Amino acid sequence: LQERGVLEPGRFYPAHNKEVAVAESIFDPKTLETIGRVDGKATPFVGTTKKFGLNVPGTELFSTAHPQRHPTTGETLNYHLELRPVGGPVAHIVATSASGSAGGPIERRIVGSVELEKIGVSGIPYVHSFGVTEDYVVLMLYPLTIPFDKLANGQGFLPQLEWDESAGSKVVVWDLRFGPTRAPSTWKAPACWAYHLVNAFNEGGLIT
Repeated sequence: LQERGVLEPGRFYPAHNKEVAVAESIFDPKTLETIGRVDGKATPFVGTTKKFGLNVPGTELFSTAHPQRHPTTGETLNYHLELRPVGGPVAHIVATSASGSAGGPIERRIVGSVELEKIGVSGIPYVHSFGVTEDYVVLMLYPLTIPFDKLANGQGFLPQLEWDESAGSKVVVWDLRFGPTRAPSTWKAPACWAYHLVNAFNEGGLIT
């Protein structure tokens, strides 16, 4: 997939009746020809922090490399990290509309959020993928963090990730049957690491 002479990342997902690359270009799935870009007026999803009587907007910093399609609604879900100037980072699970009128704006909505500091997660965790079942979103937060202050030094991204085994891991689960204001369930886990969560299912309240 070529866009302005630069090869796009090979990660694609269906959204809004189109095939979309993570780099937000729309392409023909048969020829891989770039035919447009996602509407820049798509619904924003970052929140605001109240500070000194003012609403301070946050900034989307990272999302995962592997958006997931919900098995029944067809919406595309992804993890987005919001970096706030005050209050620490917030993890959001964001759903992108499965369909809509051609040329219309893509609709996004937050289906779950959590302030990382409030669940004992320090720094900016590196999240590569997550799990989606019919009723739940499963997010693993490993003690592998992104040293934000070092990202501009030109030494690359992955070699500078920092591991803190003493911090352990966190399992965060959102129940999609409730609204975004419902807090997720969280559990502590031993320090571990995996790039991918594969084939998540739930039978009632049992998630596998």
